[in-house]
Amino acid sequence: MSNGSLRTALLYLLFAASTLVTSAFAANDNSSMQALKGELLQMQRQFIALQRSTIEKHETLEADQKSLQALTAEKLAEAGFDSDAKARIKTLKSKLQDPATSEEDKQATKQEMGELARSFKSARMAIAKDQELLAAKQSFQQKLINTMKEEHPKLPQLLQAMQVKSQKLQQQISQSAESAKGSAAPQ
Repeated sequence: MSNGSLRTALLYLLFAASTLVTSAFAANDNSSMQALKGELLQMQRQFIALQRSTIEKHETLEADQKSLQALTAEKLAEAGFDSDAKARIKTLKSKLQDPATSEEDKQATKQEMGELARSFKSARMAIAKDQELLAAKQSFQQKLINTMKEEHPKLPQLLQAMQVKSQKLQQQISQSAESAKGSAAPQ
């Protein structure tokens, strides 16, 4: 697998696989879909573990990751997302889980969390095409992929298997949705 196709598979994986699994949880599950979700989640965990161990082993990758995170936080702040929002969300989640919180407070807390989520989404969309950030992400991803390939020769096979499972799961989700539409249609 070439660097370009490996990078494409990695990007596909990072953005699509979690969306597919989430969609599959919402779909009417059958045993085949359940099995695919389980296999894909297992592969995702394996990939994430490989990614983490690679970053932890290489100080330069760890430094690059921290720089990328700092740049992302800076760009989000420039786009209007409050840098203290993560801490605020954590506080709000704790408040929601506290049995002493009244229903009225829980509703207000949920509303505030929704506003923070919308603010984050808006800022994320605003920075999505930032050239400096895109170049930094691409550089980091390329370094990470190259290092992972050196340390984990079976990485291309794992990514390929994840891509195949993702595609199968997407097909099953589509078929399930079509089936649900067909059975809901008036006879």
